[in-house]
Amino acid sequence: MAWLESLEIRVPVDELALEFEDGHLLLPQWVEAGWLPPDAVPAFSALDEALTAMSGAEHAELWTVAALLEAPEWARVRELAAKVFHLL
Repeated sequence: MAWLESLEIRVPVDELALEFEDGHLLLPQWVEAGWLPPDAVPAFSALDEALTAMSGAEHAELWTVAALLEAPEWARVRELAAKVFHLL
């Protein structure tokens, strides 16, 4: 929420996943450059899989501010993100 609110323009909640996806695509290069430890890759992949499972029109209700705060799917995303953070 803080990141979304910090932007000068109003963006939808799905921007969180889009930003993560952009970085996730570069993961192999970041590991190769020594910017990320190789043992963090599975945690990043688990987070990516959780976000992918939430995507699509059939899950549109998950991409609202209310869902971001209350949905168990987002609680799982935060849990996985915390694991990634601790590996860094």
